[in-house]
Amino acid sequence: MPHQAILARFAADPSLVYLNTATYGLLPDVAVERMVKALQDRQRGTGRWIEDWDLCGEACRRAAAELLKAEIDEVALVPTVSVAVASVAGAVPAGGEVLVASGEFTSVIYPFLEAERLGRLSVREAPLGELVGAIGPDTRRGKRFGRLGAGSVICFPPNTLFNEQYIHIGEGTMFGPQITLSAVNFVQDQSPDSPYWHEPATSPLEAALRIIDWTQARAPGAAVNIYETWPEMDGFPSGPAQFDAWLTLMTGDWHSWWVDLTEMIRQARPDLDVRLISVGPRIA
Repeated sequence: MPHQAILARFAADPSLVYLNTATYGLLPDVAVERMVKALQDRQRGTGRWIEDWDLCGEACRRAAAELLKAEIDEVALVPTVSVAVASVAGAVPAGGEVLVASGEFTSVIYPFLEAERLGRLSVREAPLGELVGAIGPDTRRGKRFGRLGAGSVICFPPNTLFNEQYIHIGEGTMFGPQITLSAVNFVQDQSPDSPYWHEPATSPLEAALRIIDWTQARAPGAAVNIYETWPEMDGFPSGPAQFDAWLTLMTGDWHSWWVDLTEMIRQARPDLDVRLISVGPRIA
């Protein structure tokens, strides 16, 4: 509907500048006409409660459900915002935390603040931009995860998210801002030609060969440098004995895995110049 046609439905005094509010909004002419007729019918005793009132409410529920892409059974009619939110606040489990946007409408936040005053839950505010930027199950970034359960959220801004398709997060989980999430990227516990645990259709060797073939198609004869990394230190506390164990792993089984991978690539692509750059042992 054109903007002017919408304005024509309101009979506000043209000499006034009216600031609309949720508390006292202007009524369009069609709403005034229906209300006046309903009140007159009620005054005369000729009104039909179900046809004139209940069915209109059901029509409103259907329209709201369509706008919200929800089922009609999920839409309720309540007299005020604060009454509806109070029902939600009362359903929050004891000890829960509610996150609201800074400067939120009073009728929305007050029931939660009252529940906080009674010691049932806690209320935390955040700038609206941070809430909008949060990652949830239905956001584009959230759909990259192997699973991001209902009610879970990663607050804005995250730091680094890597290999989301292999990360599974349950329901009702909240991650704070500046968080880093990455799937486990450890495959050195088995042969380089064994399938990945998270992607059985391929292996480190097959993945490397695909990258090499893609590169050679664009730069024929280019040297292939295999960059050997080093193991994580999470399982090796910073004591001398633990550090020695880390060095033993890096120069032993870890290094042997990279040597095996390089040799398998050389056998699969004998015409290429394949080099192993052993950064880990160099660090040791």
